[in-house]
Amino acid sequence: MKQAILRIIIIAILCLYLIPVSDSSAETKPFRIGATVSLEGKYKDPSAMIQGGFKLWESQVNKRGGLLGRPVKLILYDDKSDEKMVSRFMRN
Repeated sequence: MKQAILRIIIIAILCLYLIPVSDSSAETKPFRIGATVSLEGKYKDPSAMIQGGFKLWESQVNKRGGLLGRPVKLILYDDKSDEKMVSRFMRN
């Protein structure tokens, strides 16, 4: 029984050495987060406040070091105040 546990511990330690600790190129790649906003059409004015909130969130998160040590890149899509476009964006 003790030998089996010892083997499991040795295998676990060897596996840890096989896992790359970090890839510097992966750390610098930002998390890309998409959202829809109405930059034109009937919801343009209220959407401007939402867009400002998204941008504020992005800057505050990045000032604190990002998510999991990676920066955040916010990608905003113009849905033109069209419900069908919003639905298409959310499915993709």
